[in-house]
Amino acid sequence: MLPSVVPAASRDGHTDLLSFDGVALSPSAVFECGYYEVEQVQYIADAFLQTLAAACVEKTVGDPFNTPVSFVMDLKKELLDYLDYHSKAYVAGTSTFYIEEPPLSPSELVDVFLDEFVSSKKNLFSKVSSIIMNSERKEDKIEELISRLERKGAWLAGQRESLAKAIIKTVDTYKISHCEEVFSSIEDLSQHKLKCSFRPLNCGNEGCSEVFSALKVKAHDAVCSWKLIPCEQGCSSNVLRSEMDKHCLTVCSMKLVTCPFFQAGCEESVPEPALEEHSQQSLGQHLLLVLRLLQEQSTLINNQAQRITVLEKVKFVRFVSSFKT
Repeated sequence: MLPSVVPAASRDGHTDLLSFDGVALSPSAVFECGYYEVEQVQYIADAFLQTLAAACVEKTVGDPFNTPVSFVMDLKKELLDYLDYHSKAYVAGTSTFYIEEPPLSPSELVDVFLDEFVSSKKNLFSKVSSIIMNSERKEDKIEELISRLERKGAWLAGQRESLAKAIIKTVDTYKISHCEEVFSSIEDLSQHKLKCSFRPLNCGNEGCSEVFSALKVKAHDAVCSWKLIPCEQGCSSNVLRSEMDKHCLTVCSMKLVTCPFFQAGCEESVPEPALEEHSQQSLGQHLLLVLRLLQEQSTLINNQAQRITVLEKVKFVRFVSSFKT
């Protein structure tokens, strides 16, 4: 994809155009980086579709004559106008929304806009929908509509991502989610893009398809399910992060096992290879636990025997008394 280009006029007020791959450029053309934080773009793009579906459902709750699909095109246009107006109003300082400080990330700010948009579409029936439709049923309708819109290509992912980038560029006045570095030559731009902190990267862990900006490498690496990491229990295996719990409980040579004297009162859990060593080192403690258990059992048996004796005496007395009467 060609880099963004902003032509600049020459000193005499005219633009002397050159050509770069068929694109007319001025000698003083300015090249913009144009990279955005991938996570922000993806989140906002997904939120657009979620919001459109939710607004359509809210607008038709309790309406026997219309379905959510019938409002898709109208509400899509309305949503686009709404986002354009409020994003510009936010930058101009005339927004009617309460915005927290320090400044929100673009995705958090857009969430504020989108939540209000959905709320504005609730009709009278929707506002009392707890009586007509439970929240789970409403969520099911929204998910169903999202799937239908995706199948029909009603709002393509590429279009939503382009809109997300435009919104980010407008509201991200602190430049925390996009790069606006500019360069006077293609060569300088190319060198910058190789190290731009917003450049998109693919995860290097086999099986992971995540794409993220360079500044998120460490954050993703710390949670990636496909990353091979050393066993948490200290065996020699490297295990997928997502499989660690299963590994530790099943095949790990260092899996924790309960002491054979657990029933006697030893609550230690030790790595399986260290079980014999634990048993030897704790032999005296285990013997004391066994003796205490035997004493407790002996006391329990004696108490039971005394109760049985008493019951037998009572039974005998009642038996004798029955003959006297």
